[in-house]
Amino acid sequence: CAKYGGISLHVDAAYGGAYALTEKGRDSIGPLHLADSVVVDPHKGLFMPYGLGALLVRDQTKLLRANNVDGACMQPPKDTAESVDIMNLSPELTRDFRGLRMWLPLKMLGTSTFRGALTDKMSLASMAAQVIRESGVPGLRVMVPPELSIFTFKLEAPPGTALTGEELDTLNIHFLDEIHQRGNVLLSVFRSISNVPGELSLRMAINSHRTDERSVRAALHDILSAADLVRPKAPTEQSGVAAANKVLPNRSISIDTALEDPISDYRRLANLPIWSDLLLGHGSD
Repeated sequence: CAKYGGISLHVDAAYGGAYALTEKGRDSIGPLHLADSVVVDPHKGLFMPYGLGALLVRDQTKLLRANNVDGACMQPPKDTAESVDIMNLSPELTRDFRGLRMWLPLKMLGTSTFRGALTDKMSLASMAAQVIRESGVPGLRVMVPPELSIFTFKLEAPPGTALTGEELDTLNIHFLDEIHQRGNVLLSVFRSISNVPGELSLRMAINSHRTDERSVRAALHDILSAADLVRPKAPTEQSGVAAANKVLPNRSISIDTALEDPISDYRRLANLPIWSDLLLGHGSD
């Protein structure tokens, strides 16, 4: 990167890089094209199978210089500008065909399908953060609003109540446990590497192709009712459950079983027109 005196600029876009497909994502992420190398995990942002990662580099010769190996049992490769032995692009010599897992869905469904799904996840995250922010549950606060599809929130001590950092963390761990006991959503904790007492927050990451508004609203109802249950209360405060019912009036949720989801996916996959195109030799866009 000439701007930094020849120092290579690497961007870890493992989670967020795929969101550059969307207009809002590009605005949030910034100019990735200035980087010398970018790592993207399609199993995160593109809903692909686990174990699929992508490294984009501006100058491939740097990878060749870093990973080129030779040995008595290996014939020296004859790399040219048109043909490079992929053995010399990473520490792996033998590898499986990981790229097929990404190429096939993109070929079958098209980029616009993934762009639409990513846009939907960002919209769901914004909606969820807004519901929590406007719920009226005392002490419930969005800590980091969503730029893409992840945000954090927590319970804070009510006015006039003094809690140490350790006590506040314990309160939010109890909050998380109460949410998980309902069995509808899996959240995680978030804290910095400095591990300062009192900074622990709960994290919602909406990054699955199966996550829709129905499942997010079910999660929000659990979050608001759990917050009302575990928070320290004052007699004159409004019930958080009443706030939850006001924001989320329709809570008749019917969740598909774990068995029904993949069966439904396979049925949709089997009905895609690409299969008849392949069998009959027709072209497909």
